[in-house]
Amino acid sequence: MRDLSKPQRQALAGVGVMFFRNLRVAINLFIFILIPVMTRDKEESPYLLMITYGIIALILILMALLAWYQYRRFYFQVQGDKFLIHKGVFRREKTTIPFDRIQSVQLKQNLIQQVLNVVGLVIDTAGSGNEEVGIPALSRDYAEDLKAFLLAKKKEAKGEDVPATDEEIESEETPVLELGLIDLFKVGLTENHIRTGLVALAVSFSYFSQYAEYFGQDVEETTLQVVGLGRSLLIFLPLFLIIFILLSILLSTLRTALKFFNLKMWLNDSGLRVVSGLLKRQEYVVPSNKIQFIRWRSNPLRRMIGYRSLSVYQATSSDRNASRSIEVPGCKKDEVERVTRAFFPDWKGEEASVELRPDHFYFRRLWMFTGILPTMVGVLISILFLDMPWWFPLIIAGLYLPLSAFLAKRDHERRVAWIGKDVMALDRGFVFPQRAFLKIFKVQNLVVHQSIWQKRRGLVSLTFHTAAGSLRIPYINERVGYFWANRVLYQVEISQRDWM
Repeated sequence: MRDLSKPQRQALAGVGVMFFRNLRVAINLFIFILIPVMTRDKEESPYLLMITYGIIALILILMALLAWYQYRRFYFQVQGDKFLIHKGVFRREKTTIPFDRIQSVQLKQNLIQQVLNVVGLVIDTAGSGNEEVGIPALSRDYAEDLKAFLLAKKKEAKGEDVPATDEEIESEETPVLELGLIDLFKVGLTENHIRTGLVALAVSFSYFSQYAEYFGQDVEETTLQVVGLGRSLLIFLPLFLIIFILLSILLSTLRTALKFFNLKMWLNDSGLRVVSGLLKRQEYVVPSNKIQFIRWRSNPLRRMIGYRSLSVYQATSSDRNASRSIEVPGCKKDEVERVTRAFFPDWKGEEASVELRPDHFYFRRLWMFTGILPTMVGVLISILFLDMPWWFPLIIAGLYLPLSAFLAKRDHERRVAWIGKDVMALDRGFVFPQRAFLKIFKVQNLVVHQSIWQKRRGLVSLTFHTAAGSLRIPYINERVGYFWANRVLYQVEISQRDWM
């Protein structure tokens, strides 16, 4: 370990890391330069392309020089009970991190860092704002030593026992999950393909609209042709759906492989450790006291092969990260139970808890917004604007209304809250079932909602706010709702345990 009382620099490969960081920021600039030139008539301006390439080459040279100076002006050191980071070329910045304000220290490695054989160290602090505080390029061994040093100093500053070394911690860890290539393929095939496809369409449309003006008249004519195809919707809809589904499956599988490649999860006495990623290798270490709640999810395809997904919601230091969670897909039933027992040992099961279910009015409201209103709007649009025969949307409506009623009914039945002595479990979803576990003392705020329609029927909804997000119990009896709201607030008030 180097003498941190003296300023220390990153690994020399940090020049490359910073260069590619700058390049990523400048990508849009290059696109704005190249597209107008590439779409012009070359005979009209024969030297324009050569000049453009010269400008781009000059920009790359300037970015390389900037990266070198960023590397030279970046250093870190320890002064007393603080860790200092100095950086900046045109504007100098000095970040001071008191050891007792450190929440966690993570190691990350994107594709460029993997190629250059370095890792990034990120420090999460109480009040770190919207920017990550860290060092982008360190050798693996030095990053591990620095991480252990910072965590030890954090413990000392808080008057806690100094943690064991990484080797001792890892030897005490219990492996829970490891995803191989076959598991990744199964998880990819069982992703929410509709959501993936819609997100891809939204991103494509955003980029298309951003650069459409540079393609001139051709884009306008193509757009008019695409709009014209809408009148032949009945003919092209099956083909469009097939292409949409195939592309969505491909994108889901690719995303899963990149994000969760070689995923491994361990449990230890202090919490949870997860390592995953291909292009961006990340390691998450989540102490037990920072975990606010966990949620298990599934879908019809994953239930067929016995898989679920785990999301761990942890307390963070800024609003930007308030809803950030660590996702672990491909968990089996025994792995689910092991993690639940590890973090919620006080959970005694449904038989030892009080059951709260939403009123039947919740089903009627749900069916109204997911079945009746969409059907009415769809029928009107189809008849008035899509030139469809009047009988076709009515047939679709006749099929969809009973299906939506069935799904709303089953969703209503799956909405259950189980409140125990120290832990509550909230179930929801029929097609996409999920269950969330929350320790009651983690609740930071409790809101009782009552709309005009709920008041007429004597109903309320409860929302439990934590440092990592919210959980909700909708449309329960007013008297029961206020009783449990007061009971939960009382338990939070008398609890002596720290919420993070």
